[in-house]
Amino acid sequence: MEHHEGQPRRLTSLDLTTQFDPAGRQYSDANGVSWRVREMRRADRPPALYFESDGAFRRVTDYPSEWGDLTSAELERLSHSR
Repeated sequence: MEHHEGQPRRLTSLDLTTQFDPAGRQYSDANGVSWRVREMRRADRPPALYFESDGAFRRVTDYPSEWGDLTSAELERLSHSR
């Protein structure tokens, strides 16, 4: 499938080597922006947390195994790390 700048990418098939937590977790940052965070594991990359909001995307590879227990403020700080 061809991708055009400014349009969202569409997946046409499921990559069976990718595992992610479909539920993830939602939180709001200090500015009131709503974020969704999920853990994803792919065969070709180290495990990572993916942070998504309406206007931004962040990927963090160095995170604690108990990330789901972090407070919203702790998740916000973590999202700015690499």
